[in-house]
Amino acid sequence: MGMLKWFVQKYEKEDKFAIQSPEGKVPYSALQFAIERCNEYVAIQKHIDIDKDFTRIWDHEWTQFLSHYYMIVHENGFFIEFTDALTSTYGKLFKTLAVFQPKK
Repeated sequence: MGMLKWFVQKYEKEDKFAIQSPEGKVPYSALQFAIERCNEYVAIQKHIDIDKDFTRIWDHEWTQFLSHYYMIVHENGFFIEFTDALTSTYGKLFKTLAVFQPKK
């Protein structure tokens, strides 16, 4: 959720050039990986996962994702370019996730 939150907030406050660049090193697949994990979380919270098997995630996939996450969030890295149409989808998912977050 951290990468998705970062993405939505950065895009809303600035623009797409604050998160993507032709020289970007983080592939769009890193964001897609985060979205898939978030969708799985929502499915579990809504109990629609009962008869559904999720894709197995291997350790090396998590390691790669965490490396990309660190590059983006802590080293001010950039994504490789992607389409703007995806950003509204991410915002909607982020709002859905907020419903299932524990309240402090």
